Amino acid sequence: MATTTILCAAYGGGHVNACAPVAGELARRGWSVHFLALTTAYGKVAGGPFPVLQARDLIGDADADIIAHGSRLAGDTPEGGPVSRDESVAYHGLGYHDLVLTHGEERAAALYEAEGRAAFEHGELARRAIDLIGPDIVLTTNSPRAEK
Repeated sequence: MATTTILCAAYGGGHVNACAPVAGELARRGWSVHFLALTTAYGKVAGGPFPVLQARDLIGDADADIIAHGSRLAGDTPEGGPVSRDESVAYHGLGYHDLVLTHGEERAAALYEAEGRAAFEHGELARRAIDLIGPDIVLTTNSPRAEK
């Protein structure tokens, strides 16, 4: 019998607190669980019973434009904070890249100017995680961004 693969995706705070216990129980029951931990969620699930991915795991050397956008938008994110510099660059870069893919350069710039990172819907980040893991089921909360 094939094992069901689950991708659990959550941001920090209440979202990860809602998903992590369910993901942990499913992993204990033998399901193949992978966790996409965004922003501060990583600290809550790292070292748990399943592999944990972050945004930085979804970009590579061919993603120079994503890294450039992310470096510009992440600003002076310090190392040693709750979200690493590399993760902040990847998160911002993927979010902005998705805005450009969806709305074009000019509209993406306007959306980011008006809303900051709240404009990110993270469709590209979600697509990359799904392509990498190939889940049968996606478990998430109701935050109205990448979860759509």
